[in-house]
Amino acid sequence: TATTICLVLACMLVFLRIFPWLLHLGTVVAVRNSNRVELMLTFSQMARTPRQHVRIVLLLLITTAFAVFVSVFIVSQDQHIGAVTRYWTGADFSGSLAAPVAGQRIGDLQASYQRVPGVTSVATGSLLTISDDTGIANFKMVAVDPASFFQTVDWQGVITSQQQKVFIQRLTSRRAYFATVASGNQLPQVVSDDREAIPVLVDAKLWNTYRLSIGQIFNLSWQYPLIFEAIGEVNAIPSSYDSGQLASGSLPTMMADYQTLSEYMTAPTHQSGQQASNNTAMSVNYIWLKTNGSARALANVRQVAHAGPFPINQLSDRYAMLQELTNDPLNRNLVGILLLGALAPLVLAWIGCLLAYRVNVRQRRVLFGVLRALGGTPGLLARVLLWEQGLIYGTAIVLGVFFGLLSALMTLPSLVMTSILPGGGATSGLDLFMLQNLPPVHMVIAPSLGLAIGCLILLGILTLTFMYYTTSRLLLAQALRVNQD
Repeated sequence: TATTICLVLACMLVFLRIFPWLLHLGTVVAVRNSNRVELMLTFSQMARTPRQHVRIVLLLLITTAFAVFVSVFIVSQDQHIGAVTRYWTGADFSGSLAAPVAGQRIGDLQASYQRVPGVTSVATGSLLTISDDTGIANFKMVAVDPASFFQTVDWQGVITSQQQKVFIQRLTSRRAYFATVASGNQLPQVVSDDREAIPVLVDAKLWNTYRLSIGQIFNLSWQYPLIFEAIGEVNAIPSSYDSGQLASGSLPTMMADYQTLSEYMTAPTHQSGQQASNNTAMSVNYIWLKTNGSARALANVRQVAHAGPFPINQLSDRYAMLQELTNDPLNRNLVGILLLGALAPLVLAWIGCLLAYRVNVRQRRVLFGVLRALGGTPGLLARVLLWEQGLIYGTAIVLGVFFGLLSALMTLPSLVMTSILPGGGATSGLDLFMLQNLPPVHMVIAPSLGLAIGCLILLGILTLTFMYYTTSRLLLAQALRVNQD
């Protein structure tokens, strides 16, 4: 962060160092274009005394850049808080069941939560941990019904609705085949055949670990070797993090169709021809809930999740987590300090520029009087000052916006943070630091930034209007009046 600040300040100072050269260049161009007298007078006068103009540009540039940076920071912080809650919860509510269910009780589980007033969608599945061939690296398997899962979880900014339809079709494409295998009519073979592979959607970690590609076959181990086919990649799969390893964020994760994987597990094993004992292994142990967001619906779900027929352990409540992060004292104090630190200098800088302009006009009365005596009209003098101040304010606003966005782009990943861990868990300071980029921080340029820039431009227009009015009323006799001394 300190390096970025020094770099931005160095760029500002380098530009202001060459600003007088640009004024001399503008004077040469204006002289060659003699049709625009006001431009020639503007650049020539600014080039004669560039220091005062450079000071004003530097003052407005720094305050504008900081105001733009604060605007982007606040919006990006709010967006990151929402992304954090979606990343750690997956849906409005999620959590592991107190007791896994299987068979017909899966339907009872779904119906029990579907009847809760305010619940719009329910998805259930099984979260498993599997390993590679070495038995060292662990991976997470999310086995769900793809249609209900995509409808329930929050995939905002991850995949589109069209991609969801494609993934649902591909994930469920082997249901019939593995149902036939499970019935005993056809035994699975230990070959890398497309028909024998379970279609899976993998996250970026697993994709990069195995250097996968679309349609590639790979093997992992659970109770026995499993064959998978990668059908697509996403940045992250909801509910893939390991609460016991917060610093690592999430295990490499894949998502498969629950029915397909269940049929595969129920099928006779490759070696012994006996059925795998999967009553516990492939039972449903996790649930996701989507609600209409009303206060009554949230209260109903929380009550059923704690005291219903199918209680949920370690309930992840997105709305409660969002409120906790939004009302975090550190976050609120930081935003308040930044707002005050941005608005107060900006307003004082513009007031100071107005006062400096009035002093400058009084000091240049004789010069204006000479121009009037040589045939210059009040309108010409006003246009000269409008061009002069317009160049100063325009340069300050344009460069302020540019350096403000540049500072935000380079420093936001280090400054945007959440000080509350998911589930309120306690961990070391290093773990808290590692969690700040889960999910990654993105710079967000909201419409409020355009509104702020519009306010700056409007303030500049009002300032120029005031200058034009003041200058146009300048009388020749008053300007050339000799002091009694």
